Amino acid sequence: MFLKSDAGRIRVLAYDMRKSEVHPLFFDIHGGGFVPGQAEMDALYRRNAAKQANEKILSIGDSPPPEAEFPGVLNECSAIVK
Repeated sequence: MFLKSDAGRIRVLAYDMRKSEVHPLFFDIHGGGFVPGQAEMDALYRRNAAKQANEKILSIGDSPPPEAEFPGVLNECSAIVK
């Protein structure tokens, strides 16, 4: 899904394993130094973590290089958290 933000439309992956109405929200920024990989690489881990912690996880699917240059990815992550 895409969320509108101050930095434009940003792709996020949502993992929602809540069993109750009150729950924490966890923001995930995948590793790779903002260069290699993609947010989907940790999908199994995130589903398991969301289920065990009864939380919702939003994984920020940052724009890959060369489209997004530093500090663009940091700006996208900050915009989603806002």
